[in-house]
Amino acid sequence: MNPDLAHPVFPVSFAVIPPYVVVYSAILLLILVVGVFLICALYFENRRREMWHQTARFALEKGQPLPALGADDRPGKSRPSHEKENDFRTGLIMIATGTGIFFAFREFLGHGLAFLGFIPGLIGVALFINGIIVAILRDKKTHDDDRRPSS
Repeated sequence: MNPDLAHPVFPVSFAVIPPYVVVYSAILLLILVVGVFLICALYFENRRREMWHQTARFALEKGQPLPALGADDRPGKSRPSHEKENDFRTGLIMIATGTGIFFAFREFLGHGLAFLGFIPGLIGVALFINGIIVAILRDKKTHDDDRRPSS
């Protein structure tokens, strides 16, 4: 093993690269990846709707009934109840993300930037606590509705 290397896994010494360059590069890469996925999702959603409109126009020209709308295209759509109140899962994901950021920054960049992992971690804790409160209140409401006498 080369003693000049900062980490035994990576062949590049992090002593040569300033820590802020690594952090800025990681943030920029994250923004670019999210942007690419967002643009692709928007493009394909738009393309799907264009194809439905073209099919509907052809159907109207031929005197046929309109094709059925997909479940996603109905006006006034709302998320299913299991997705609306899913703070448990979101909270756990945020806690895991914060923990990963904390340990990665502590390992590779030193203790100075490790505190940044606490931001998503504490947001995850808040979401998790909110999920518990909502579940308790929902159970209490369901329990109260069961007790109500019917008239």
